[in-house]
This record gives sequence, C-alpha cells and structure tokens, in this order.
Amino acid sequence: MDMNYDKKEHSFLAMLDLDDGTVLAFSKIANDGVSVEAHNELCANTMEKDSLKVFFSAGDNDSYLLLFKGDFHHQDPSSEGRLYSDGHVFNVGSGDDWFYFEDSPHWDTKENERATESSEKVVPAPDSLEKPVPDSLEKPAPVYIGVNAQGWVTGTKNRGMAYIAQISGRQGEAFSIDKDEQRVYLRSDRSKNFMQTYKREDFPGGKWFAYMTDCDGKDALLKLTIIERYNADGSVKRYSVSEAFADNGGYKGLHSDLRRKNL
Repeated sequence: MDMNYDKKEHSFLAMLDLDDGTVLAFSKIANDGVSVEAHNELCANTMEKDSLKVFFSAGDNDSYLLLFKGDFHHQDPSSEGRLYSDGHVFNVGSGDDWFYFEDSPHWDTKENERATESSEKVVPAPDSLEKPVPDSLEKPAPVYIGVNAQGWVTGTKNRGMAYIAQISGRQGEAFSIDKDEQRVYLRSDRSKNFMQTYKREDFPGGKWFAYMTDCDGKDALLKLTIIERYNADGSVKRYSVSEAFADNGGYKGLHSDLRRKNL
C-alpha cells in the first residue's frame, strides 16, 4: 500500500553513526589505508570525521522515508587520506522549502536505474515535492538514502529505491522523538532486516571500513542524534526557556546552544 511520508511534526533531522562513533559516509578507504575515495554505496568508515546527516520523513505505521543531507565529498589529491566538501550547509526553511535537498549528479547512475526497474514498491513523494512551481523557482530533486535489489544501501534520486525504515530501540527500548541521543536499529521495509555492516576491510593502524546493507551482514547498532524537529507547517521547532533547561540545570541536548540563540 502506498503511504504518505509528509507528517512534518513527526519528522526530524539527525546525525547517524555506528554505536562506537564510527562515521557513516558515501566513501571507502583505498590505497592500503592511505586515502579515502567517494563511493556510491554507504559505508562505515573510520577515516571519516563528519557524521552522516539523515532526514527522517515520517509516514504511517511508525515508518520513515530516509533522505540524505550533507556535504558531497570529492577526492582532494593534495591532502593525504582526506576529502573536501562543496561547503554546502544544511538549512530547513518553512512551507514547501522544508523538504528539498541539493541535487547531485553523483547518483545519476545506470545501476540505480536498473535497481529501480527491479523494485516492486514505488514510494510516493511527499505532497510538497509534487506541487508544481514556476520554472524559475523549481526545486532540486531530493537525494534519498536508498537500498537496491541486491541489498546495498546507496544514494539515489529515485524514490522507488528509497530506504523505508522502522526505528527499534536497543534492548527493547522504545524510540522517542523527544530524546536527543539514543541507540537504535533501522529495520528495512524491503528485507525486514536491520541495517547491517557487510564485508569489513581492515587496514594498518586500526583503520577499517564496511559496506552498509539490509541483508547478508551483521546487525548495526546505530547512534542517532536528533538535531532538528519540526512543526506541522514544516518550520523548525523552537523552545521556550523552561523547555530548554534539562533536569540538572543545563540546556537540553547536544545542540542546546543553538536553541538558546533562538529563544
């Protein structure tokens, strides 16, 4: 059954890492551990430093449509083992702007097209994506966290490949949108498995990377850190002074300094 993934007040932006802090990125380690190169598939990568930003667009039955938001990395030949980004900074607006994500030709691949053709489920885009706009104001296509027919987690603009997930807390704990940081598993609607690490490759100095899949691997416990929540109109949710203070007299959450500036 097709579902609507446009429940803005239940949606959120979060950073997603492995439980041990290993970063998830569209890159892998190359050249015997000397450098990092951009890659179509999502990987856990110990040489990456910036956490993956994922937009969780809420739908029915506690399910989420996952979208990628962050810097797109390109190989920097002058810097050993590091990547540079295009400098794009995430910004959520209000109204129709809240859901749009920067387009990237990196995911215009024949592999994605073939995977889309073999996909059985087509996920409808949120209402905001389907509203016609003047050519001069046309929004770029969103980039989804996707999963292809072989189970590889990838980046794609084809919503038929989008990774549809249900969030399960660790050891039976319930996921809560009100908690900033928590440990979770992401269950794939395609395979009914949790997101997994697969084919880990180790390098000198304790460096390693592993591909992210929804089958054939090892269940990945993830650290999910919510950095923005939204109102029903898609605007960023703000906090009053009383809401911003935690029980111990400090500001709530990792990004409390940003909240205080907006009071």
